[in-house]
Amino acid sequence: IAPGGLGAIDLVGGIAVGEVNAKIESILDELVSLPSLPSTLVRINQMLDDPESRLPDIGKVIAQDPSLSLKALRLVNSAFYGLREKANSVERAIILLGIKPTRNLVMTASVFETLRCGEQQLIRHSLAAATGARLLAKHMGPGSPFADAEEAFMYGLLHDVGKIVMRQFLPKEWEAVLPAVTNGISAHQAEQKEMGIDHAELGAILAERWKLADGLIMAIKGHHEISRCDNEDHRKRAAAIGITDWMCYEAGYPALEGAMAGVDDSVWTAAGLTPESVAPVVQQLRESDATVNEMVSLAA
Repeated sequence: IAPGGLGAIDLVGGIAVGEVNAKIESILDELVSLPSLPSTLVRINQMLDDPESRLPDIGKVIAQDPSLSLKALRLVNSAFYGLREKANSVERAIILLGIKPTRNLVMTASVFETLRCGEQQLIRHSLAAATGARLLAKHMGPGSPFADAEEAFMYGLLHDVGKIVMRQFLPKEWEAVLPAVTNGISAHQAEQKEMGIDHAELGAILAERWKLADGLIMAIKGHHEISRCDNEDHRKRAAAIGITDWMCYEAGYPALEGAMAGVDDSVWTAAGLTPESVAPVVQQLRESDATVNEMVSLAA
């Protein structure tokens, strides 16, 4: 944890950091008990990781959660997945999709359900980042730090989950961050000042409690500061997600209105990219507006 984060004994923005940290711990304890994420998701992920699991059986588990199954069915029939055949049951949908898209489908539906009170702009930004990361992974080809485009989608989807949690569960502190952001201070710097922790750190703590993969936890934690990552592979993934975040701002999908997104030279170097090399991907992301908006509507 960076200085000023969890465990610091100091005053931040006039608030005792210990008090803020205790509140954050309380929020996390409450959040992980909400339905669908993590209990149903953890079970489904375990099944997806088991080579002996059958897709119809995974579909049956999803179908046992009425809210999750409804979200999943609406998502699988959306333009994003572009299936030739419409699915009229969750079990059929899972068979049509396959393992990796199913994991993304369930995570997306679970995030929508668990964070359904989140601000629409943040959800739109998260879905744009998921779409952008998918496009970036395809653009990078063999040089991509992700196993495939479906893995990249998951990284983009969850990179700002800490910001959504702050907006929903720390509204007073969050409101104090907004003026600083519109005055040219980055969101994560303003969050550190007001709360003693930024959304990347909080998101990583949440991802760890959700028992997500180490690489994903590190990418969430380091997408603004890649020095937080503990090895080169993690830094490269975090850098790619940091650039994806920047692409969202360039393409018109900001997480916060009036905020600016900057990318340090070290991030471009770690990802092996330049603003010029990703310009075609930014354009593709701009042209994905209808798809992103459709997915946002499914979060309602």
